[in-house]
Amino acid sequence: ALRAVERSHRLSTRLLEALEGVAVLHIDYEDLLGDTERTMTAVANFLELQTAGLAPPATRLLKATPDHLCSAVKNYRQVCSAYLNTEYERFFDAPTGQCACGRS
Repeated sequence: ALRAVERSHRLSTRLLEALEGVAVLHIDYEDLLGDTERTMTAVANFLELQTAGLAPPATRLLKATPDHLCSAVKNYRQVCSAYLNTEYERFFDAPTGQCACGRS
């Protein structure tokens, strides 16, 4: 799984390098889901679209998993351990400490 993530990261990096000089807006999925209206306003502004009078985006998206990854993944510690000492390690510890990655 780590190799697939690293390959995806390399491909996206190459794509961004190929687009050098072209305006690119980076959007995180978490931002889109967590604050859809603000994120879509940023997209409209980036595209230089008028937003005055537009209704907030309607969505029927519902969060389907627990807030903490360790509650959703049965073998969380095993998965987490596979990503220790990689650039992806930071994604496994919740800021408030609910999901410890097995470090002492």
